[in-house]
Amino acid sequence: MSEFAILPVLIAGGSAFINVSLTPKLEEFVRRKVASGLYNNASEAVREALRLLDSEEPSR
Repeated sequence: MSEFAILPVLIAGGSAFINVSLTPKLEEFVRRKVASGLYNNASEAVREALRLLDSEEPSR
């Protein structure tokens, strides 16, 4: 049995989903962000997290 939650994330443009495996701690973090009203759904929260990660990486 896996200790990771599978979270479907809608790709920008709404044309496809990808599955993202999250630890229970990260899954709960995403759920709290959505419940707070800051994001409409889990996909928005994960996309924002990825944008932040991308902006922190050094330019190539």
